[in-house]
Amino acid sequence: MPTRRAHSKSRRGCTPCKTRHLKCNEARPVCSRCRDVDRECSYPTRTLARHQGADQQVSLSTGGLASSDSYGLALSITTSTGGTSAEVGDQGDIYTIRHIRLLDNFDSVVLSGADPAGQQQRKAYMEIALEFPFLLNQMLALSAAHMSVSNTTSGAADATEATFLQTRALEQFNRFQSTPRETTSEQQRIAVFLYSSLLSMHVLFDALASSESGEPDSLNYTN
Repeated sequence: MPTRRAHSKSRRGCTPCKTRHLKCNEARPVCSRCRDVDRECSYPTRTLARHQGADQQVSLSTGGLASSDSYGLALSITTSTGGTSAEVGDQGDIYTIRHIRLLDNFDSVVLSGADPAGQQQRKAYMEIALEFPFLLNQMLALSAAHMSVSNTTSGAADATEATFLQTRALEQFNRFQSTPRETTSEQQRIAVFLYSSLLSMHVLFDALASSESGEPDSLNYTN
């Protein structure tokens, strides 16, 4: 009986690829997978230190934490030669229990419906959003906007969260659009289409919420 070939793992792969159990080509400063989906690419501190020259110094500093949600730490690399710093990771890939609540609300409100077509739509959103942070953050932003008018106990906090997530998604989308690439994959085109659709819904939502007669909490976003 032939022996089973062991799966080779990349020990020096970037953190996002390791988290998603994907094979990483270990390109620096950005691996090919992270570059294709415009995802922040970072490597473990130990790996970074091993690849620094003898005349370079690696230092980690904690960035400002969001007041209530603690979105995470901002890591910076400072080299003694250049005297500049670059962010290794940003808050775009940090999510909390609060975001899980928003994602559940997005699923039950924005993508409501138990028919097979609705389930396929939900699956498409989730699969693509996991690869494109700007889409995931816009999904959460729209959900927070809805909860800002449907939840009387946390309306103000949800409204602030909606603005924060919408801005974060827009910044990520702009970076994605400005990244040079030879070709655009079908998945990338779908992600851009879904993001544009949700952003349009969010703009309409804000317009109705600011009008005296608008009732955005009763909107059905799938129509």
